[in-house]
Amino acid sequence: MLSERIASLDNLSFLAICARSIKQKDLWVLGGLPSLLKLELHLLYGPDERLIISSQLFQCLKKFKLKYELGGGLSMVCEKEAMPKLQMLHLRF
Repeated sequence: MLSERIASLDNLSFLAICARSIKQKDLWVLGGLPSLLKLELHLLYGPDERLIISSQLFQCLKKFKLKYELGGGLSMVCEKEAMPKLQMLHLRF
């Protein structure tokens, strides 16, 4: 689980995280970073819950990379108008 202290990093534009797994509340924290342009998530396990990227999250994100080593298929839903500035999406599982 990501620390909610990350939410105070208003000027952060690039973030690469290696973690065991990710939860929905972690995405809310990351998606709320107002200056985040590039996000790389390297996970050991795929999500064990459906992850929803709402239209309020990742407003400036241009590059998103998600990679995980173990687990089932990707269970992620992007709502209409989510990540409006996304130019590159890289998924590996």
